[in-house]
Amino acid sequence: MRAYGQGGAVVFVTNYLERGSFLTQPRPEQVKDTIHVFAAPGEYEPATFSIRSETTLNGIQVALADDLKGDTGQTIPKSAVEIRLVDLIEKWRNMKFRYYLLKKTTVDIPAKTTRRFWVTVHVPNNAKPGLYRSKIAIGKTMATPGPDLERFETLRTLTYEVRVLPIKLATAQETGMVYFMYSNTATCYNWITVPLRYHWITAPPVTGEKRVLTEADQIRIFEDLREHGMTTVTLHLCPVVNGKFTLTGHDKNRLGVIATMETLKKVKLVAPHLPVIWVSAENYGPDVWRGVLDEGRKRNWPELVFYAVDEPGWVGRQKGVRTFMKKFNAFRSKYPQYGLRVTTAIGSSFGIQSVGHYYDLWIACMAQRIGESGVIADAMMQNKELWTYDCMLAAIDAETDRYYFGVWAWVSGVRGCSHYTYFDCGPRKSYVYPTKEDLIPSIGWEAVREGIDDYRYLTTLKRLADKARTVAKPELAAGADQIFADVKQMVTMDNYGKAYHKAKAAEESGIEAATSYHRPRAEPDLPIEAYDRMRLRVAGEIEKLSTALSNL
Repeated sequence: MRAYGQGGAVVFVTNYLERGSFLTQPRPEQVKDTIHVFAAPGEYEPATFSIRSETTLNGIQVALADDLKGDTGQTIPKSAVEIRLVDLIEKWRNMKFRYYLLKKTTVDIPAKTTRRFWVTVHVPNNAKPGLYRSKIAIGKTMATPGPDLERFETLRTLTYEVRVLPIKLATAQETGMVYFMYSNTATCYNWITVPLRYHWITAPPVTGEKRVLTEADQIRIFEDLREHGMTTVTLHLCPVVNGKFTLTGHDKNRLGVIATMETLKKVKLVAPHLPVIWVSAENYGPDVWRGVLDEGRKRNWPELVFYAVDEPGWVGRQKGVRTFMKKFNAFRSKYPQYGLRVTTAIGSSFGIQSVGHYYDLWIACMAQRIGESGVIADAMMQNKELWTYDCMLAAIDAETDRYYFGVWAWVSGVRGCSHYTYFDCGPRKSYVYPTKEDLIPSIGWEAVREGIDDYRYLTTLKRLADKARTVAKPELAAGADQIFADVKQMVTMDNYGKAYHKAKAAEESGIEAATSYHRPRAEPDLPIEAYDRMRLRVAGEIEKLSTALSNL
């Protein structure tokens, strides 16, 4: 191993899909001098590397040395690359930890400890194809008085390479897929008002103030959702304040209806022809519904799908479904011009069997004991549009996040994928942790985008293959068809839910740390490198088909 520093330390390049901790030891093949990624113009692409120290190292700094230089003189600016420290927020309000990516590039490394860094490049839309290189410098600023004071001493460098592919990808919106995170715009966020003090093992309790989201706050959250591939959103609209109907007024917890919906339009988060979910619709009645819907038609808002009775897997909630649907169906019959639909997180198989027929659109839980294939079959049998969600997955599990939003979504044929939650006033289920200065992402949140990018690659290829068949050149689609067949082999339907139930059973039997936070891999026999190999094959076929079709 290449070592530096007193007592020895090693820098090693890791796959971001692999889990790691302060105990992670380098494998020989990971000790190398180069980080290499590939991406299409406009794409974000992550990579990780770690530092393992046998003795204490204080004040270690990590930085990109310069712009990335291309083979023929082009550059990707240094500002397009962000380096963050992977760190923990543990046991806030007795909730289990999540790995977050902090804007922190100077770190103390205790003895026998590993620290991990996350490097993300956002390739400019106008970047020319080719290989771009820079250096990542790892070192420390000298603090000893004398001529070397404040001089940066480089202890190790890594070559950072980005290959820009000669292809153009369909955007997440252009895929037509529904991607969203449950994001509660109705509750006050616990915005942190004191500096966070992170430690590599523990973190002290976090304090802050609860305050209403401002329009500026909402804009940056919607932008973050869009930049991570989301194509719609859940909304908690508040058209009644102090007992009076209003589209402009707001209460102490929520922005007004018009402010929220116009902000959504401004940010261009929602894909054309996809709905947004009005989560609090069940709290109101016909007069309020008409007021909101009429304003939406005037202002060209997206379709509002009413959300009613969350997870109706219990008898008491099922009674609520029947009460709501009586009112809703009467309204829908009287005003067919609105073309209203209703949905919920349908939850358990019991909920599907008991009240599933009432809903137009199912958002089905991924942890079904009957398996994903059973839910898909039920939806097809009842002619329901099927979306899915997972509210038990830990944001430390990058691979499952990428798998679910990418190849699983592609193979299953569902029309939507989501997680609970973007933020829920605590780290237990939050994929993002907001502060006044930053929307701190988790490992899982970055991996969600990678799964959506896989779906973008596959959609782009399918459109080209379909075009080849349309112009009577089916032989051009043969390579794409083989790739699609191979992608199907990456997914074993029902493994996703089984992985959760294995973890849950282990937890209930008393095995330490065997919770959904330590869920086994959904595809244990699939090499971790298979995702990028698949993507690179797809990119090559996109380039080949694009060239062939342009010459016809």
